[in-house]
Amino acid sequence: MTSTVIFSCNDKTNKTQPTNQSSSSDKTFIGGEWTYRSMLNNPIDTIPFNNLEFATAIMQLSTYDNDSISGILDMGSSGKLIMKGKIYYYNTNISNFELQGDGVKETNTQGWIYNYYGFIVPKWKQGVNQVDALVGSVVRSVDHGQAKAGKVASFYMVRRK
Repeated sequence: MTSTVIFSCNDKTNKTQPTNQSSSSDKTFIGGEWTYRSMLNNPIDTIPFNNLEFATAIMQLSTYDNDSISGILDMGSSGKLIMKGKIYYYNTNISNFELQGDGVKETNTQGWIYNYYGFIVPKWKQGVNQVDALVGSVVRSVDHGQAKAGKVASFYMVRRK
């Protein structure tokens, strides 16, 4: 049996609708230093939250040309990935981005490949102390050690101040 659930918010006062981020049309929005966290996509609600951790890191991203991204995902003692990617636009606003993280030669991450697909989180009109955020999905693209390709997790990043 398949079912579809659709959520809708129709606030006629428009107080709970996200705003249009003017910065989302600017490729430099994605650039900067981000706190990165990813969690396993496990639907079992009794699993302790701490057991869902996939990775924590610092993501440094830079943008260049009109649609290119480069950077480093620094996982501390677990190693680093070299990031390269692309920004996609719709009506001059950033609609989404893609990244590929490749392990660093001659380190414990050599041969690793992870792919990321993400979005800018809009800010809420009534939000307080909001920070810039990116969300998306990550997939392990190749086996490394005991870790098998195909593992998917959700990620979020918040801009570091």
